[in-house]
Amino acid sequence: MENEFKKVLQEIVEQLESQKITYCLVGGLAASLRGRIRNTEDVDLIIAVDVEEAIQFLRSVPPEQFGPFFPEVEQVARASFILALEHVATQITLDLAIGMSGFEQQIVKRSEKTLIADTEINVATVEDLILMKILAGRPQDDQDIAGMVAANRHTIDWGYCECVAGQLEEAVGADLVKSIRNLRS
Repeated sequence: MENEFKKVLQEIVEQLESQKITYCLVGGLAASLRGRIRNTEDVDLIIAVDVEEAIQFLRSVPPEQFGPFFPEVEQVARASFILALEHVATQITLDLAIGMSGFEQQIVKRSEKTLIADTEINVATVEDLILMKILAGRPQDDQDIAGMVAANRHTIDWGYCECVAGQLEEAVGADLVKSIRNLRS
């Protein structure tokens, strides 16, 4: 992981923890930690707060450290449950998913502390990352899944993945259990 990303992670975690906001790292950085290293352009986190708490967090972070990625960030947060920030010094974008769904809250609760540049950071489990990547379904997500499965094939809790996929597939209208079974074999 590049030093700039480590710096951004350390600083955002410090801000979140100082305000007692639970969180976890997801997205490309987390997939790289759990599988194969790949390039990414942003930092993705889930924060376990509601929209108003997320906006309050935005207003409380030091403006010389983090700022809104675009002027309408509050309106977008209310509409799409994503708080888009920019790290001022590095111009790295941070996408903070406002974790109000049961699945997102579960991902945060199950996350595991991982030491990154002398800072313990909550990182989503490989199982939850696989489920998130299956839901997203982009070509890069498929590559991330392949890397995570290759690196963790013998330790992945496939039963958990199938159970959660079964719960999620009703909401999204896709055969997620079949996708998990294909990965397992």
